[in-house]
Amino acid sequence: MTTALSVLGAVLLTSCGSDETTGFPETTAESASELEAVFAEAENEQPKKNAEIAAAALREQEYEKAAAALNSFNQFDNVSYEQAISVKTSMKNLQAELASQIQTDPDARRAWERIKAAARDQ
Repeated sequence: MTTALSVLGAVLLTSCGSDETTGFPETTAESASELEAVFAEAENEQPKKNAEIAAAALREQEYEKAAAALNSFNQFDNVSYEQAISVKTSMKNLQAELASQIQTDPDARRAWERIKAAARDQ
């Protein structure tokens, strides 16, 4: 599953731009709404709960919490393709927001470090 999410992430990062025709969320707030929608009917409660945590953290700009919740999906083997895409898109949007905030927001820097550490651990 981790490999599948990594491949999906690479595809998303190269194919998702600011083009409105992609249909992918382009902000963390949009990502939060999509996460809630695609996990609303999840059969497994833990991924659904993690999606709720990630969505709330994205909305509240709780960067570290959002990063941790989104990284936690690597442990689940039972997410659908649509759910995996939503998680990767959310992470891409979080990273974009962090990049714009990292110089002035210590929370953004800590979240960025958390994401880098999680990537090294995979």
